Amino acid sequence: MNIKQAASASSDRRKLNLFQNNAIAIVMVAITSAVTYAGDSKLYPGSMCVKWAGEVTPSYHYSAMGNPSGNWWMYVDCPAVRDVMRGEVRDAFVGVIDQNRSHNIGCYLCEILIKGEDSITGHCTSPKYNKSNLSKNEQLINFGKGGSSNILLPGAAHYFIGCKVPPKDHGISYVTRYKLTED
Repeated sequence: MNIKQAASASSDRRKLNLFQNNAIAIVMVAITSAVTYAGDSKLYPGSMCVKWAGEVTPSYHYSAMGNPSGNWWMYVDCPAVRDVMRGEVRDAFVGVIDQNRSHNIGCYLCEILIKGEDSITGHCTSPKYNKSNLSKNEQLINFGKGGSSNILLPGAAHYFIGCKVPPKDHGISYVTRYKLTED
């Protein structure tokens, strides 16, 4: 290989390196944009929920929280981290297993600001229910896009999903997981 051929090969390698670096930069910008667009999502196990009413000691199965009582409803709040202070919930769902023949699991999404015992501000969606009773399969109760839209408490309030879980009938009913996506 002579000097002229070596210089040409070196120039070709530089062009190839420049092309590869530009391609990598374009891909990184595309990935970053996609991640930014996706919002901030967090998926929580049902065991993160807190029972606040019902004469029930919850049961736990693979990090799902269940109602083993044959007589009492179990009421739970499932807290979620709010870390997009000026955003809102873009999408949310809760996974449930409903093994009661007569009653569905009902859940609602809330944004609440508590300033004192007599000073509570906030909003909750209307309750949403799972589709079918007596199923050993997980069902999603979806709050859809804008689950908490029209909430005017940016950055000050916290989020939670509240659920009422029916008594044991054919088997134990569970809250398996829940997810919120913030903008």
